[in-house]
Amino acid sequence: MKANHLVAAALPLRGVVRGEFDPADYSLAVKRRGKPAKPWRWEIYCPCKAVPVECSSVFFESMAEAAKEGKKALARLRM
Repeated sequence: MKANHLVAAALPLRGVVRGEFDPADYSLAVKRRGKPAKPWRWEIYCPCKAVPVECSSVFFESMAEAAKEGKKALARLRM
């Protein structure tokens, strides 16, 4: 399965997953998934799920930049 398909596959789970787990259980991962110019993206996972519940729709030049934006997304998800 290509990385772009993970976003589409994960989004329908988001509402269901939120009710099953405490928001503090969600975790952020920054992964190298794209082409060399902008290979980094963030992904948010919750326990017992193999696919991310949310992913960045854009790729970033640096791991630090992806992590910064991922932390913002994780904070919104935990609200």
